[in-house]
Amino acid sequence: MRIKKIKIKYAVPSLILLILSGILLFTINNKSTLTYNTFLSYVADGQVAEVSFHENENFIQVTLKDDMLKYKVPNPKSEDFLDYLVAHNVSVLYEDGSASSPILPVLAILGIVGGVFYYRFKTPKPTLIQDVNQNNRECNTPLLSDIAGNEEAKAMVRDIIQFIKTPENIPA
Repeated sequence: MRIKKIKIKYAVPSLILLILSGILLFTINNKSTLTYNTFLSYVADGQVAEVSFHENENFIQVTLKDDMLKYKVPNPKSEDFLDYLVAHNVSVLYEDGSASSPILPVLAILGIVGGVFYYRFKTPKPTLIQDVNQNNRECNTPLLSDIAGNEEAKAMVRDIIQFIKTPENIPA
């Protein structure tokens, strides 16, 4: 019963951590997609706050002023596109890393949780704890001959034990 409580004690926080990591990963990689024409109409209306370019990506990341959500828009890769954005007061950012870099911290968290589970439940338990939990009385019962002490005192203890076991055999 104690082992089940320990497993639940570690399993519940780990499960919560796993769910939160999944939600984080889902929200990072689940960006809504806008069509290029819709994006251009938002730029013309002044609704775009910033545009982020990532190296070697075919999409740009767009943040609108109203909802601050991040959207993916196909990158036109034209020369006058940056001039168009600057002319409409859109801030332009260049990022070196790819958009998939947030996956690494989530994988690290999952690796740590997995390592804790492996170490906690797969390592052998110390033998001292197992020996304490065993109730094997046949092997552990000491005899009076096994105990060191004064022989006269041990004889008196033997007489007392015999009286307790069979009081009718002792004369009054």
